[in-house]
Amino acid sequence: MTFPNLNLKPLRELTLSVPRLENQIQSLRSITSHIAESGSLDRQDQIAELRESLRSCRSFGGNFADFTRVRRRESRLLCLYMMDLGDPQSRELLPAFDENVAFSILGEGPLKKHIRTLATHLYFAHFGVERIPALNWLAHRLRQSWKNEDERRLFDPESRTYRRLADSIFSQDAPTEVAKGYREAESFDQFAERFAVPASGEFRERLLEEVILERIKKAPKEGTGQLLDQLVQEAKSRRLRTGHPLGAEAVRILIDRSISSFNSVVPAGWREQLVAYACDPRATNQANQALWWGWASKRQKEVAIRSLTELTLRQFIDLLEESLEGTGAEAQFERRAEMLLKIFDLGKVIDARLVIHEGTFFSLLPRTRQALMAHKTSGGPQHTSFVILKCTDDVFLIEGTHSFALRGFLGAERFPIPGIWSSKAGSHFPDSQFRVAERRCQIFQRHHVGNWVWDFRSQLRQHQIEWNGL
Repeated sequence: MTFPNLNLKPLRELTLSVPRLENQIQSLRSITSHIAESGSLDRQDQIAELRESLRSCRSFGGNFADFTRVRRRESRLLCLYMMDLGDPQSRELLPAFDENVAFSILGEGPLKKHIRTLATHLYFAHFGVERIPALNWLAHRLRQSWKNEDERRLFDPESRTYRRLADSIFSQDAPTEVAKGYREAESFDQFAERFAVPASGEFRERLLEEVILERIKKAPKEGTGQLLDQLVQEAKSRRLRTGHPLGAEAVRILIDRSISSFNSVVPAGWREQLVAYACDPRATNQANQALWWGWASKRQKEVAIRSLTELTLRQFIDLLEESLEGTGAEAQFERRAEMLLKIFDLGKVIDARLVIHEGTFFSLLPRTRQALMAHKTSGGPQHTSFVILKCTDDVFLIEGTHSFALRGFLGAERFPIPGIWSSKAGSHFPDSQFRVAERRCQIFQRHHVGNWVWDFRSQLRQHQIEWNGL
């Protein structure tokens, strides 16, 4: 298509003024002068020179400002501390990043954008007063700077997040405050990304700890959940500021919640976690006890042990019910189970061990076997499993599944399997060790004859032991 009535002049050839181009390049250089060719803020040799100067300042004394009179001073110093604070030996050779040093670097006026970015990276990477004694001062400085920034001048999503959430991200106890924003439906990585927390650094590590503990504080009594269990067990050995491992702190929270909210009874949904998150409080290894239960008072530990004892009893009762099913002896089950739980409820049971026939042992989940501190047995005519009870009044009881007769012993010296209390979980005990002959037992009670519970109490009375309430 043509337009004959239009008189169009040809376009001039585009030209670019070399002087103007050079002026623009020079302007760009001045804006990015703090960035070296490699993309880092300064070449390594410049940082190394500044490092040696600061080490001299630390060794021989002197004014911090006098030893750091270099070009691009603020960015170089922040880069140096960023690199060296993570290594304890390097950190010791530099002046501590206290308020005097922090003020010398950052001053009190508005922060330049690239300096604020570097200081923010330093904050996330080395969060904690061990590395940054001026942590609260730095957090306050960053909080004010990000909050006062014009949002229209922020183009990347991280910067917008820091401005919008500055009050929590740069607060005095930031990881705890940020952890309150965790949503149950998201993974930890999604949560950290939502708050623009870098993928590595001390802040992220502390945040993971706080998220775990915050969720433990809110866990329902029905259970902690598979995802939380996995998080705790992956991080259980991490040392907290209290000096205790994270797993131990998680257990402390569950025990204290049980005492304050559930009348000192650990909910069934939390019992296995006491061992999975820490170690069995009944174990004899003193080093493990000090590591995982060193925080516990006598009452706290008793609450934990009692809950695991009940777990052991209830697991045995399940095995007992299965063993009597279809035998015609189901009527025994309720009475036998009722008596075991009554002995427990009366406070007569001090400790318990479960010994499971090897045909059933490996059908239990590993975590369940660990929480039960269960042992194995083999042989015998009926694949019998056993529960061993250490009771008050120096009474020891052996009860078994199937048609096994209850056996009792008075005094630790008469109990035929003393090593069972100190043996490692999973140890093997042959079936014959539990089938002690009647003549060697101070109490021998069959479950299918007459009022056998009354008979059991009568045998106790013969030894001046009265368990009222059975």
